[in-house]
Order: sequence, then structure tokens, then C-alpha cells
Amino acid sequence: MTERPTTVHALLLYSLEEHRLLEQHIFDESEEVDEDARSEMAISAYFQMEQEHRNRKDVEIVLIGADSLKTIQATHGSYFRETVAVDATSVEELLQQLIERLAENTEPR
Repeated sequence: MTERPTTVHALLLYSLEEHRLLEQHIFDESEEVDEDARSEMAISAYFQMEQEHRNRKDVEIVLIGADSLKTIQATHGSYFRETVAVDATSVEELLQQLIERLAENTEPR
């Protein structure tokens, strides 16, 4: 009989406003239960988290399964990267400073 591959589950709570991962729960072989029980634990934790955050529109709750955490991070990398929100005013100010510095360096001496 062929042994089925182990599945790693990642339960993620992601802030849509802050663009970052708030919580991460990994269900893998370190859980001393069999594959089916581990899957049930992950699903149960998912439903519990959904209930805890049911009125929040600023978060996303995701349960992902794959052969390894590395695969999950590769295929769902946006959850694991922190991004910085920049408003248009900041970008305009930075561009203006850059233009001024470039102009200073290109003026005839």
C-alpha cells in the first residue's frame, strides 16, 4: 500500500489594512496525531477563528494545505510579506526631493 503524503496546514489571520500577517498557526507532523486528526484540528481552528472575527471586514482568514510550509510560502507569498502602505502625498514629496537633488547635480558650475 502506498503511503499518502503528509499535508501541512497553515491557518492565517491577515490584516487587509496593515498588509501583514497577524497570526499564523501551523498544523504539521509536530502535532502528535495522525493525518486525519491533524486535518480536523486545522479545520476546527479555522471555524473558531472565523467565529472570533466574524464581524471584522479588515481581516482575511485563510486555511491552506500543502506538502510543506515552504510550498505554502511559495504559493501564497503575499501573506508572508509585509508591505508598506504609502500615500500619494508621500510619493509626490519623495519625487520632488529627487528632482531637486538631480537638478543640483546637473547645474553648470
